[in-house]
Amino acid sequence: MAGWSARAKSLPRAVANVAPPPAIPAPPDAEKKRSAPFYIDVSTVQIDKGVPIPGRGARAIDWSPLLGKLEVGDSFLLPSAAKSAIGTAMKAFKDETGKELSSRKVEDGIRVWRTT
Repeated sequence: MAGWSARAKSLPRAVANVAPPPAIPAPPDAEKKRSAPFYIDVSTVQIDKGVPIPGRGARAIDWSPLLGKLEVGDSFLLPSAAKSAIGTAMKAFKDETGKELSSRKVEDGIRVWRTT
């Protein structure tokens, strides 16, 4: 009686007979986007001591005063670059207050509405 082991031995052959998926051709301009390989002689790099690390540049924004002023139906417009920051702030605002906000990408940027 042939058990599971006899069938298991045939699996590699069955898998080997399956054709690989067709390759997706690269776009014609794909090679144009590659930059030249970077090379540097590391023995020529100067090591500096005592140089302070600068701040990251972006300060945390306290959105609470703005979001707290919104009444149901009110909205405001932000630049598209603020999408991630306002999304995080909207979630925190809802968690703290239970009030819901919605945002949509519009022609001029990101618009945020107070919905409840």
